[in-house]
Amino acid sequence: MAKSVSHNVDGTQLLNHAIGAAQKAAEQSAATVLALDPYDEETAKMWAGKGFRNSRTPVHGHDSLKRMWIPLEAA
Repeated sequence: MAKSVSHNVDGTQLLNHAIGAAQKAAEQSAATVLALDPYDEETAKMWAGKGFRNSRTPVHGHDSLKRMWIPLEAA
């Protein structure tokens, strides 16, 4: 799990905040998904466990990894 070295915040808190901010932005725009590029296979598995899906777009510099996405539903 990702963790901030300088703050006492873990990856789940960061993800929940990012999804909440993206959902608010989606209400004001045409955004329908939140996309991210996983750092490595372990990180991709972590995001998949949070509901992220693989896209067809490869991660730059990592041919085996795909960009991941999750639909933004109004909270």
